[in-house]
Amino acid sequence: EESQWIPTVPGFMKEEEGEARGAYRGTAYHRVLELLDFSKISSEKETKEAIDGLVADKRLTESNRKLVHHSVIWRFLDSPFGRRMQKAAKDGRLHKEQQFVMGIPAEEMGLGDSKELILIQGIMDAYIEEEKELILVDYKTDYIEKGEEQLLVERYGLQLEYYKKALE
Repeated sequence: EESQWIPTVPGFMKEEEGEARGAYRGTAYHRVLELLDFSKISSEKETKEAIDGLVADKRLTESNRKLVHHSVIWRFLDSPFGRRMQKAAKDGRLHKEQQFVMGIPAEEMGLGDSKELILIQGIMDAYIEEEKELILVDYKTDYIEKGEEQLLVERYGLQLEYYKKALE
């Protein structure tokens, strides 16, 4: 069954409401990208209709819908990489919401010198099968200034390394 989970903000975090609002928005965008059939969208109008259809089908809540601007989703889908994902979806090479479980030796995680396996589980947003490679896709809605891309690498690098190992 599909989850409608959206993070809630505990009372002690109310002063960080801007961050919380960002988490809600990020989760809503992620949900839309998870549910949309990229292969059936070829315009901004179709993007809006498809997102509205998710609400009508009760796959997306109205409150989530209000957080998502269809024009932002369309700009992504109409980008070179978005078109690449659309083509992969049409060809059956786009895989969304891929769960994984893997074991990593504790010593590789900096948890002592034990070879005992630590289980890691997660869900990759998507990956694309290409001729001789897999392309990992991880949606982020963080706002950064041009030239600050390294911040994202520092923030999410380890997560993406685990996803990469799981795909390999």
